[in-house]
Order: sequence, then structure tokens, then C-alpha cells
Amino acid sequence: MLHLDVDNGQTQDQIIKPFLKLSNAGGQAIPYGELTVRYWFTSEGNAPPTDFQVYYAQLGAVSMKYVPLAQPRQGAFGYVEYSFPGGGSLPANGNSGPIETGILKSDRSNFNETDDYSYQLNRSYLANARITAYRNGVIFWGQEPAAVAPQTAVQVYAATKDAAITSQIQTRLELRNTGNVSVPVSSLKLRYYFTSDNGQPTNVFVDYADMGASMVRAQVVRLSSPVNGADSYVELSFPESTRRLSPLSSLGFIDFRLVRSDFGLLNQNNDYSFAPVYGSVRLNSRITAYLENQLIFGMVPSDASARVAAGPMQEVGIAGLQVQVLGNPVVGNNVEVAISGVARQSLRLTLVDLQGRVIGEQRIGQAGENERVSIPLGTSRGHLLLKVNTDTQQQSLRLVRP
Repeated sequence: MLHLDVDNGQTQDQIIKPFLKLSNAGGQAIPYGELTVRYWFTSEGNAPPTDFQVYYAQLGAVSMKYVPLAQPRQGAFGYVEYSFPGGGSLPANGNSGPIETGILKSDRSNFNETDDYSYQLNRSYLANARITAYRNGVIFWGQEPAAVAPQTAVQVYAATKDAAITSQIQTRLELRNTGNVSVPVSSLKLRYYFTSDNGQPTNVFVDYADMGASMVRAQVVRLSSPVNGADSYVELSFPESTRRLSPLSSLGFIDFRLVRSDFGLLNQNNDYSFAPVYGSVRLNSRITAYLENQLIFGMVPSDASARVAAGPMQEVGIAGLQVQVLGNPVVGNNVEVAISGVARQSLRLTLVDLQGRVIGEQRIGQAGENERVSIPLGTSRGHLLLKVNTDTQQQSLRLVRP
């Protein structure tokens, strides 16, 4: 397989343009109807890459289809398969001529080709062993990407719309899937911890959601005993959704609003999940995310081990693991990480790519009050996942190294 990149190194735009040639170095012609080709890549976002364009193909008819993978592979969540139903044969000791194509998503959102298995910056038609070719379904050119371990990881981002002292708390949330496997939306839950102030009941409303406000179920759950920064939490769930949240995609924005039943003022300064972030959403590890009732992101308030007054889940009290990446996107050869809240505990930091390959690891036998760790990045680029573990806690953060 010969491959040409006609995007001139533009790796983050709305189209992938594989320009290909089939080359036959053998002494016999091969019927095109027996051949298929696979271009392997990661498709970020929720929209499938199902808009295909064939600009020119010297050999005649070209068909394209996207095939998602049941298990992630190195640099690939799926592949586009090319077939050639127009008849004719690939000549002996010859080539097919140019096959000039484009791949787009249905919503025209951007791709990031830097972590795509089949991508190469070829300025002319050159052999690319990461584009695989098959004859009657049997591979005869190239190397398929290796299967990698599934990585389930999410992050919650948030922004507030109101001052700290306000008659209503208006918060925008966004949950992002930073792992390499999809997750069922109906099994996800988010919790935002707050104090109701003066013990007054609080009502919650979903004012807007990209997925549709009617698809979001919101309730206020009161803790049986107040904890640090919270006597209640808002729980958002999505039981009616049939979607799966694709890897490297977002659930979209959700805007909810809290109002006291007596319309009194609310003081967000003593709310555990509150962060004075306005405008664009930012990472907030004090908003927790659950998958099938298991904590997968964030940290609950200290002493939040008490049973809640309603609901099936019981939270485990944990100390405040705080992780901050000092510069993201990462510039340079190392990622610098600041860690606090886990004094006298053992720490393990593991940096992996989205295919599950370990890039670097650091261990601390007994952490101090504040730790700063530097992890070498090597030659890795694109999206990376940093996991920070103690014996009882874990946080996962997505990094970008351009």
C-alpha cells in the first residue's frame, strides 16, 4: 500500500484525506473484487465518521464503510474499509493509480490524527505498512494494530454563573470520556455537593442540556449527617438514554439551577463542589462521577461515609487527594505534577497513552504534605492519561502533548 498525505501536516481538522495506491509487485494480476483495504484511526467525539468522499479513482468504483472495533487497538477505535466493486484487476508489476478519498464525521467536528495508527506524514506516495490490505479476507500486506487494555476514565468540568452569595445557584457541567472505550450513558451519575443554608429544602431544575433537558433526571439528596462543605448533593442521572458515550467525546453541557424553597440566599463559599470559575468550564475534581454506582472520578467530601437519607448508594469517606498538572497542554520533555492532601500515604503515578501503553511511572513510599513529581514523556505525543493512585483513592487526568 502506498500512501500520500495531502493535508500538508494539518492533523486537527474536520477531514482525513487518505490518498492511496495499490501496488502489485507479483507476476500475476489480482482481481479488484478480491481486495479490501483498511485505514485505522481514532474517531474523537460522538458523531460517527460515516461521510465518505471519493474525489478520483483511476481504477473505477470504490466503496467505503466505517467498522467500529469491539476492543480498542493501538491508535484505533475503528477503521474505514475500502472495497472495489467495479471489476478489473490490479495489473502484475503495476499499480492501481491514485485512489483519492476523504473521511468526515456527520457533524463535521474535528479529528486529531496525531494518535491515528495509519497516519503518516508522507509528502509523496510511499509504502505504509500501517494501512493493511486483504485478499479474500486474509491479510497479505501490512501489520494490524495490536489490541490494548480497555481504559475507563471520565472527567467532569464545570463553570458557575452566579456570585458566591446568590438567590440561585446556576452551574454548567460537562462530563468527558477520556478513556478508550465507550460507556453507557444510562449508567452514569454525577453529584454536586453543597450546603442548603439554614436547613431550608432546596429545589433543582435542569434549564438546558445539549442532550435535551428531558433526558436529565435531577434530584436533591440530603445527607443524614452534614459533612465538610455539604449537607446535600444534586444528583444528575440519565436513565432514559440509550446512547453510549464514545471515547474522547463529551456528554455536552448541562445547566442546572438550585433555589431554596423560601427563596432565601445561598452562600456558595461553604459549598464543597463550588469553584469560582466563570465563562469556559474547567476541571473540577470535587464533582463526582459514577458508573454503575462505582466512583470513577472525583473525591467525595471528608467524612462523607454516612448513609444518605435516600438512594441506594453509600459513599466511602476519603481524604482529599488533590492533583494538579502544571501546564496542560504539556510543553517540554516532562510533565510536572503537584500532589497534596495525602500526607504519609504511598503514591503511584502512571502515565499511559490511550492504547494502554505505559509511558512512565513514579512511586513515592510516603508522601509529604505537598509533592511535586516530574515524569518523562519520551517521544509520546497526542492525548495521554495520567493516573494517580493511593491505596484508597484514584484520579485520572487527560493530558495533551502537541
